[in-house]
Amino acid sequence: MQGFVEWPILLAAFESRDHLGGMLRTSDLDSTIFRHLTGKAKPALIHPTNTAFDPAGWKAVVDAIGDEPLSPRDMLLMQVAMLIGVQNAILRHRYTSKLFAGFAPDQVLTLALANANRGYLVIKFKADVAAAAAFEAAGGRPLDFGAISQLLIEPAPGQSPATADDLNNSFVDTLPHWFALARDITEGSRAPGEDLGGIAQRAGACLSLEHAFRSIWQEALWEPWRFGQGADGYVMVPDDTDWMAGWRVWDLREQSLHLQGAMLNRQLEKRIPNAYLTRSLARTVTAIDLDAVPPTLTVAAPSEQQAAAHRMSIDAVSDAYTFVFADQVVGAPGVTVALLSEAVLVLQDLAVAALPEEYDPVAPDWTIMERLACKLPRATLIEALRDTLGIGLALAEACIAFLTVDPAADLGELFRIGLWHKPLVAMADGEHVLIAAGALIWGSPIRRTERWLQATGGDDLSKTPNGLIYEAQVRTLAEQALRENTLFASTDWCVSHLPKGKAKEEVDLLVRIGNRVLVGEIKCFLGPSEPSECYNYVRKLEKAADQARRKSDWLATQPALLDALLGGSGALEIVPLVIVNQSNGVGLVLDGCQVTDAHFLQIVLGDGDYHRGAKFENDEPIEFNVETLYATVKEAEERLTRIFAEHLGVQRYRDAVRWTTNVIPLGDGSGSLQIAYPIVDETAYYAAGPFAGTTG
Repeated sequence: MQGFVEWPILLAAFESRDHLGGMLRTSDLDSTIFRHLTGKAKPALIHPTNTAFDPAGWKAVVDAIGDEPLSPRDMLLMQVAMLIGVQNAILRHRYTSKLFAGFAPDQVLTLALANANRGYLVIKFKADVAAAAAFEAAGGRPLDFGAISQLLIEPAPGQSPATADDLNNSFVDTLPHWFALARDITEGSRAPGEDLGGIAQRAGACLSLEHAFRSIWQEALWEPWRFGQGADGYVMVPDDTDWMAGWRVWDLREQSLHLQGAMLNRQLEKRIPNAYLTRSLARTVTAIDLDAVPPTLTVAAPSEQQAAAHRMSIDAVSDAYTFVFADQVVGAPGVTVALLSEAVLVLQDLAVAALPEEYDPVAPDWTIMERLACKLPRATLIEALRDTLGIGLALAEACIAFLTVDPAADLGELFRIGLWHKPLVAMADGEHVLIAAGALIWGSPIRRTERWLQATGGDDLSKTPNGLIYEAQVRTLAEQALRENTLFASTDWCVSHLPKGKAKEEVDLLVRIGNRVLVGEIKCFLGPSEPSECYNYVRKLEKAADQARRKSDWLATQPALLDALLGGSGALEIVPLVIVNQSNGVGLVLDGCQVTDAHFLQIVLGDGDYHRGAKFENDEPIEFNVETLYATVKEAEERLTRIFAEHLGVQRYRDAVRWTTNVIPLGDGSGSLQIAYPIVDETAYYAAGPFAGTTG
């Protein structure tokens, strides 16, 4: 059962005050303490997640501020910092500082990956059980594959239910905490007859709590929250529900987009036997003999299950905006995005073959823990890529090197962006690696690709040559969509732009429909995951909106230039628009400037109808549900701004948002910390959908 909560229960801890209304701007998060925490004011404050955190240092900074009043935001940061600082100190003193006394660093790494991979196997099993139960409870009605990922499952008795994605994320993102302890091993003696499974699970519980405190602090620092005391301890609820729910909604919409083409292709393949619309790998790892020394691989044509998984992943990557960068080199010569994507498919099959079926062995020894951690010779992985992808040994070695992290040297980066793009963990001997299955197998192929691109171009591709490539692609797709729109005559529309140096302003995209002109500021950003990245992403959207408005205002004073670029038969009405490469931020209106994505823009320009859903039932014809956006040029002119603001691609997800809580125990006897977080309820999502009330 979904554990939704009513807002009054959580809000009872707070005095009533007006909601700020609308999505907050990043400037609303600014405060005196915030500036001292983010390097914008001196002296710098030490964060409560740092082992050097000292409340006395904070008091000195507050005293030095003098008569400057502290805002409610300052008070929240101080309260959360003191809570997290105390909890971390207790956790380290009582538990984590002694967890691995007497262990070798590689042994800690092995326990870390064994624990994370066990978590992956447990979550996958429970997610499959929950999905099966949901299908049965649905009584034959269709289920949305995006929304069903939001089913809540209980990771262990007494722990807060969460979605499978969130639980897997927690296991993977906790790994750097293990790596930090492996790097700084404390001296001591090991207990005789030690239970390795118990040690791993106990350490996992402690370090997941440490990771939870880190996440809470990052959220309090970079996102809008309210904090107060409740009946059983403390409570945190969002100060802006649009901000908090938005990231969940945008992520689900992005997942849905990545699955749409793949799901449609699989359905068509069922109707056309042996006519595969997407190729799979020709050869992959189908088995591994771990008893042989070194392990022996079986390389052959993929099984049906493997081939289907290959095609789903390849379709998802091919339909993403990152596909235009597939041939770019991101590592050593020859290590391209496309090659790495194929290498990951091989490694996924290898990991599935290597993982044990039993994830709760009785009295596991080091051999069993190493199997659970997917400890393999580095040479075996190189051999797998060479023999399956038909590449040379040096290139295969370069791919494995790119996908491998050094848990000691790369620790700071791992805390920031995790192992999602580099799921192989190097061991000290340089000859073996461990595999983070939750990152390799469950991780998003699009997010992985983005991180690879980030390694060479940073998180704002607009400022690299890739940005110009993407801008040109958006213009081409916009023109293609309008040309194919049967509702428009050739004189009803025009697509243009102003290149840099041709006029006072550079304009990425100009689209005229009738007498309505879209002034598009095209941005190619990498999707954010950490709270600080979300904050910076919104800042970039705000700047982009400022640019779009400024350019629109300038163009309004240049009628002759507009006429030369776009033509038209009357006074032109100008609309500023920010166009991003993925779902984050779509539907926002920032000081009068709307934000949309290139995919939705192409849909809107290409047809007056919007396909809200498709229904597949046995061998029956595919049934599409269509909603009319506009039927004439005049209607298109009148409705464009509303269409972008309402954004049907996210509307159903937004309307189906429900809130649940994560309960985190506190170690000082003060109860627990309850934190609200959003999920999308599949039942509500279906009820608002085009096929509500149908079966099949």
